[in-house]
Amino acid sequence: RSIFVADPLNATIWRVVNKGGVAVVKNIRGDFPSVFFGDCMDGPGTFATWGAPMDVAVDQSGNVYVADAWCHSIRVIKDAGFGQDLDGLVGSLREFVNAHQSRISAVAAQQIEENLRLFNTDFLDANRFMVTTLAGSTDGQAGFADGPAALARFNAPTSVALARTGDGKEIFVADTGNRRIRRIVIP
Repeated sequence: RSIFVADPLNATIWRVVNKGGVAVVKNIRGDFPSVFFGDCMDGPGTFATWGAPMDVAVDQSGNVYVADAWCHSIRVIKDAGFGQDLDGLVGSLREFVNAHQSRISAVAAQQIEENLRLFNTDFLDANRFMVTTLAGSTDGQAGFADGPAALARFNAPTSVALARTGDGKEIFVADTGNRRIRRIVIP
């Protein structure tokens, strides 16, 4: 199990891992500056970019929900489930790079390919996590709208909390810019 920490000043999420009784802190983004990928980008850990992640909440399955104030969204980090299938993970990452060539600089693409070719275990470990926008803007635009998660809009959400219900879970969001507490229902 990992501990996840939101860091708005560095626009990243830190992961604290227990390695033989020693806490090791890892940047989920790896060594790639977000300038290589653009704003508020979803994808594997190294590719995902953050605006100002303010708070995290972790459910019993290990999914990490993030209030990203500058992306005006609630994002989720999930383990991609590749386990020890490094070949599958490498193939998936190459597909992602090819599908998003317009957003990834040539320098970054070359560095990524080098990490994949060498089976860089730190790089692969970081990229077993997939970041997606659960609710709110996928392009960093603030707003206010209720409705299905894909259509909902937030303005600088700063906190998230989870609650279990009979049929699923609810995520409560401090939508600071809109001065509201919002609720996302996940069946």
